[in-house]
Amino acid sequence: NAPAAMGKHPRFDEIHGRMKEQRERILEGVKTGKITKDEAKPLMEKVKAVGEQMKSDFQQNKQSGQKGLTDEQVQQLNQILDENSKAIYGEKHGGNDTPADPSVKPANP
Repeated sequence: NAPAAMGKHPRFDEIHGRMKEQRERILEGVKTGKITKDEAKPLMEKVKAVGEQMKSDFQQNKQSGQKGLTDEQVQQLNQILDENSKAIYGEKHGGNDTPADPSVKPANP
């Protein structure tokens, strides 16, 4: 688990919230049969890796006298979560890793 000080910062709350949401999306996909357990494993591992990276960055920054995460670190963690979110969507929607653009209508409905 994250050190107590990590949970008091909005950036940590944002990252933790996204991680929780992704875990829930993956589990929901497995429960409904849209994601297999084999497909879910690397998605869950990516979420776990984000948490480990955040903890590592936090500890490293603390040792160097800096509080919290840098903007660059937050951006990097969010980028990983963005990529994982697209992958979750893709697994739940038959391999299409990007959400459909609602403004694009099919040629032959």
